[in-house]
Amino acid sequence: MQEIELKFLVPESRLKGLMRQAQVKSSKHMQLAAHYYDTSDQKLAQAGIGLRIRKEGDTWVQTIKAGGDGIAARLEHNAVLDNEQVQAMLDSDTLAPDLTIYKD
Repeated sequence: MQEIELKFLVPESRLKGLMRQAQVKSSKHMQLAAHYYDTSDQKLAQAGIGLRIRKEGDTWVQTIKAGGDGIAARLEHNAVLDNEQVQAMLDSDTLAPDLTIYKD
């Protein structure tokens, strides 16, 4: 299976019409909340690497994207995070990616 993800910035006045048009059998609507990370000198961005923690529905997922053949076909690794640990970090304003996932 291949995932195709499209992102649009849509004025509020046009959103309802767009959502009506996007009702395709295979499509799904999901609310997302994302936190993006980089080094202070932006080394990840300079290397074409993206690192984020994102809430997808009720699940928190840490994702790193890099390399590949353009932005639409990049290498991607997803790791599901423990919801309670993420919530504790959010409550203490210390949310940070778990870099031990990539130790190898």
